[in-house]
Amino acid sequence: MKIISRTPSRMAVKITMAMAIALGVTTGAVPGASLGGAEVAHAAEIGTLGETLQDYLARGAVQDAPSNLTSPARGVSRIHLDQGQMNGNKVRGFISSASEATLSYRVFVPKVVHDTGLAVVDLKMPGMAGIPSGKSPWYASAGGTLQPDSFSVRLHARKSSAYSVGHPWWDAYIYAPYAGGKTFRDWGIQIPITKGLNGAGERMRIVNDRWFDVKIRMKLNTPGVNNGELDIWLDGQQGIKLRDVRWRPSGQNIPINLLMADTFYNQPGAPRDGHIDFADFRVTQGPEVAPTPTPTPTPTPTPTPTPTPTPTPTPTTSTSTVFVSDTAYRTVRNGWGPVEKDRSNGESAAGDGRTLKIGTSSYAKGLGVHAGSEVVVPVNGAKTFSAQVGVDAEVGTSGSVAFQVWAGSTKLADSGLLRGGQAPKALTADVTGRSEIRLVVTDGGNGNSKDHGDWADAKLIGQSTTVAPTAPAPAPTTTTTRFVSDTAYRTVRNGWGPVEKDRSNGEQAAGDGRTLKIGSATWAKGLGVHAGSEVVVPVNGAKTFSAKVGVDGEVGTSGSVVFQVWAGSTKLVDSGLMRGGQSAKTLTADVTGRSEVRLVVTDGGDGNAKDHGDWADAKLS
Repeated sequence: MKIISRTPSRMAVKITMAMAIALGVTTGAVPGASLGGAEVAHAAEIGTLGETLQDYLARGAVQDAPSNLTSPARGVSRIHLDQGQMNGNKVRGFISSASEATLSYRVFVPKVVHDTGLAVVDLKMPGMAGIPSGKSPWYASAGGTLQPDSFSVRLHARKSSAYSVGHPWWDAYIYAPYAGGKTFRDWGIQIPITKGLNGAGERMRIVNDRWFDVKIRMKLNTPGVNNGELDIWLDGQQGIKLRDVRWRPSGQNIPINLLMADTFYNQPGAPRDGHIDFADFRVTQGPEVAPTPTPTPTPTPTPTPTPTPTPTPTPTTSTSTVFVSDTAYRTVRNGWGPVEKDRSNGESAAGDGRTLKIGTSSYAKGLGVHAGSEVVVPVNGAKTFSAQVGVDAEVGTSGSVAFQVWAGSTKLADSGLLRGGQAPKALTADVTGRSEIRLVVTDGGNGNSKDHGDWADAKLIGQSTTVAPTAPAPAPTTTTTRFVSDTAYRTVRNGWGPVEKDRSNGEQAAGDGRTLKIGSATWAKGLGVHAGSEVVVPVNGAKTFSAKVGVDGEVGTSGSVVFQVWAGSTKLVDSGLMRGGQSAKTLTADVTGRSEVRLVVTDGGDGNAKDHGDWADAKLS
């Protein structure tokens, strides 16, 4: 494979269209250093699932393995592990340089990959690295001894002879950043990922046949000083917490700049074909900040005349209820065809289902799925989830499934085994305080043939409120306006250096931007970015997003970009092509009912050199 070195202004390597087709890239556009229109549309299809490996390839990552990366479902990357080969997927791509970054993803390891018959099987999983400028992405080692001027960390999973092949898990571990006075550049130093942190207590495991959450956070040290940090969480529970890591020796100022999405067997050959699925890749630069509620000012009381007493009306109780099929739910996976809204699963085409029917009961609302299925549903303040569940009547007495409701790593409800022909079963779960839940349908342990499951009459029920029918009219509502740069926004990607708060993009270092300026107009608030860029902004009940957009004046008449606002798979607004030197354009979008929006800046179809874009005066109201 020929690798084209990074250019100073793009931080990317390129693959050709022919290579992209061979690697399974399904975006339908020529891959390059940044996302163009078709790639953005593909990324938008998977919405808040984050990125697939194909998205990274399309932006200029490279692969050094056979053509074994496919996409069996929207938002899912499947790594094929071929019989007789120690292979898998070796994809690497540059990310914006940072001194602190968090990589998160979801992984699904089928039991067949575990039950190989080999005494020891090791799996290598994705991680992050830092290498000197100008080096190829293969300069960083996947584990063990590293180059003296690079660093990396990744997840490892092992099935050893201490456990029978029937056990449904892998022990998780990492190569240590340091141990016993040595550094992570010394081969063979391993730390188990454990519930007692850093090797103490019960081992943490990656369980077969279900989606598992992985999060890796790195914070670099002052060169030569043992003050770096490493945190690793598995399925929401922290297993590694190190605070004296020496990532970089004295004199080396290498940033975190590389995603290592390598996934492969560490064995001389797999005894049979298998695969591993990944989804929801996210790289967040800088510290992860939890959203902070905007405090409500306490109004100053003013004296009011004593009102004439009136009879107390009889209060009534109202409860807000929303059907799950009417929410912004998203599909992670489905065993056959797409998840169907208000229909049974049907066959492989969208919209080919029938009326939802379990036993002799029919329903107008719900979701039709096929095991194994997983659907993520936003809770939006509701207190209770409820549904009638069972095998849809379209398969007769065939099929056997189990319905589960999950929040993170906590199972909230489980239907037990249900078979075709049985009456529906009521399933309820307390979802108070949850941001989202996962509706999971598994097979009955005998494969998923004809396992059509219905989440019939599925709904979220909010908190009951007491309403006085003759209450006085409410005072006029005051609209609260918040600048986007003051919210808990997060960076998904940026084409050059970090996204800058209230400054232009500038160069590669944080804080090196200037006053936001488009044409002859300047602004004190906003975000400065470089195409391709994506920033996720929490809406927090706002109705309207607005901004002044354009190419920043620091690049003169150079640069050509497009500004877009997305909510899930829906594009809310598009600026059209804008060039350097043009005046700012006003961009507005209705964000009513949205939980978050994505601010995307693409190049103008001619590469991303000098594509400095400003979301000036960006606010939510």
